[in-house]
Parts: sequence; C-alpha cells; structure tokens
Amino acid sequence: MKATLNRTLTLALLVAALASPAFADAQADRNAEVAAATDKAQQWLHAMDEGRYDEGWKESAEAVKEGRTEQGWIQEVSGPRQALGKTVMRELKQAQFTTQVRGAPQGEYVVAVYLTKFSNIPLAVETVLLSHEDNDWRIGGYSIAEAAPSGASPSASGASPPAAPAPQLKPKD
Repeated sequence: MKATLNRTLTLALLVAALASPAFADAQADRNAEVAAATDKAQQWLHAMDEGRYDEGWKESAEAVKEGRTEQGWIQEVSGPRQALGKTVMRELKQAQFTTQVRGAPQGEYVVAVYLTKFSNIPLAVETVLLSHEDNDWRIGGYSIAEAAPSGASPSASGASPPAAPAPQLKPKD
C-alpha cells in the first residue's frame, strides 16, 4: 500500500514537473499577447487624442467597419471625442485576455481598462476591446464612462465573459 502511494505521488510530481514548463510557456505567450494588445490600444487612443481619426479607422476591427464608411465613422467619433477635451492623464488599470465576449463570436480578445482624466469631464474609465484578426490586434469596441466616485478599479472577477464595449463616446449621465 505504501509503495503504491509512493509511486502515485512520484508519478503526480513527475507529471507536474513536466507540465510546468509548458504552462509557463503558454502563460508567457499569453502575457506577450496582452502586452501587444495594450500597446495597440495605447497607439489607437493616442491617435484619437490627437484627432487622427483616419488612423483610428484603419486600426478598427472588421466588425466596427461593417455597414459604415470611413467618413461616416469619423463624423460619428470626432464630435463627441473633441468634446472630452485634451487628455491630461491615462493609466492602464487592467488588461484581460479572453476567448469569449458577449455579443461577439468566439475568438481572441483583450479588454483593456484605463483610468483617464480629460480636461472637460470628470475622471473617466475608458474600455477598449481588442480583437485578434489576421495576426494583428484591432480595435473592436470603445466606451467611456464616469469613474466610480470611490476610485475603485473595475472588477477583474466576473463569472460571465465581458461584453463588447458599446461604441459610445459620450460620458454616462
């Protein structure tokens, strides 16, 4: 009995030891993808901050472009975005990889959440949904809302998958 227990324990430790490098490699790959996605989100947000909406359109996911023209999207985005004023501060609060987003097909996504201060509105939470398309990260959604008064950061522990941010640009009332 003791010998069987020792063999079982030894086998379990061996399996764990062999699986650990594979898990570590997968986690490192996932972390690299999240970093690449948040870098893309930062570039996109910077283009939006500077009014380079044509660049924002080019970096948008196919789902965003569907049924819209570039000029129509720019008109839809530019007015509300300019009303926010100049970006004073932006800090990445959370970035989460997921394969499921409510309202979107299964795929590879990163939801990046930023705490942002604009000159014309109170502290805001910007949420950028990135979609992995054609070996590149594309902007699949963007929303902005007033930050919680307590300054609490968004929760990372939701049982259900995140929803795709609505393409709204006005702060919530």
